[in-house]
Amino acid sequence: MVPRPLRRTVPASDSPAVSAYGPVFALLVASLLLQRFLPAVVRTVVDRLSAVAGPQAVGAAVYAVLATAAYVAVAGHWGRGVEWDALLSVGGTTALVGFAGAYRLLGAAALPAFPDDAVSALLVGGVAMGALGVGYARLRGVGVRFTGPARDALPVAGAVGLVAAVACLGWVAALAARGNAVFLGPVGGVFGPRRSAAALLADAALPAALVGSGTAVLYNGAVQADLRGRVGPNGAVAAVTALVGLGAVQIRVGGRADPVATAATVGAVALAAVFCAFVAARAAAAGPLDADRPAVAAAVGVVVVALVLGAVASVRPADGLFVAYGLALTVVAAAAGVGYERTRSVWVPALAFALQRLLTDAGVALALASAVG
Repeated sequence: MVPRPLRRTVPASDSPAVSAYGPVFALLVASLLLQRFLPAVVRTVVDRLSAVAGPQAVGAAVYAVLATAAYVAVAGHWGRGVEWDALLSVGGTTALVGFAGAYRLLGAAALPAFPDDAVSALLVGGVAMGALGVGYARLRGVGVRFTGPARDALPVAGAVGLVAAVACLGWVAALAARGNAVFLGPVGGVFGPRRSAAALLADAALPAALVGSGTAVLYNGAVQADLRGRVGPNGAVAAVTALVGLGAVQIRVGGRADPVATAATVGAVALAAVFCAFVAARAAAAGPLDADRPAVAAAVGVVVVALVLGAVASVRPADGLFVAYGLALTVVAAAAGVGYERTRSVWVPALAFALQRLLTDAGVALALASAVG
């Protein structure tokens, strides 16, 4: 018989819950902190370099990096089997041509020397979410599925996109009902002057695509795929729904000027989100659920988030519009989780999250709310 004191020496990390959700907590904290600080750090570096080398040269370098990043994304997906020397040669050529072309355009056309929206979206969606999600998946021994959905799964993709659009339009309706033409939006931006629909969509489309794709890679391609083998498909869908929905709370409470306070707040929000994800997964795994009912599991995750947001609304009624935003995002996350479970393609949740980012963009949302009102 093993003595009682010896039994207590077993480390807590052997717990299935800790082994499943501990890495998720670390990943969520790292991603949220990078989303908070990385764009600001890069902007500071660019400003200082511009003071030395000139804004035209630095801006051309930024555009060259964007072009090279697009090439890397395309080559990484479709360039399998191609010689590395060829890929590197084309990548170097892309960078040089991009720099030369951007330098001439910046001197002749009215282009911004530093495209803030595109760069921030690339850093958030490509680095803080996409790259981090791929790295996490490899460390955990799962593969991110970048293949497109099968033909018979296209109706599922369409249904996911429809649910996402309806959920976000519901938030736009809440915005219109509020009746404020200018206000501080839940995504942290201030609605500005009215612009044409084409200009709004052009400005919002690329950031929405980048951040939406990164969100899908991080939460569905990495976390959901990892949890699926540890808590089952239903638990994974419910957990990811809660993670995404409650992760949005850091938008509201994490925007402080003090980096230490911001980091502490982000950590607290991430811990609360992971705990709610654990509760949602346990609830989804209980009862007569099976692998063929991910929609029910997603609904469990929505209920968990709704209870938390309802408590926020009862304490601070002024946050009602943010609560509506959080519920819309949670419904989108639920549809994305079900879509990934049904199709096993990261492009399906990417569609849902890209639509969410597009329709809740400050300018687009204001234009839609004005049209509704």
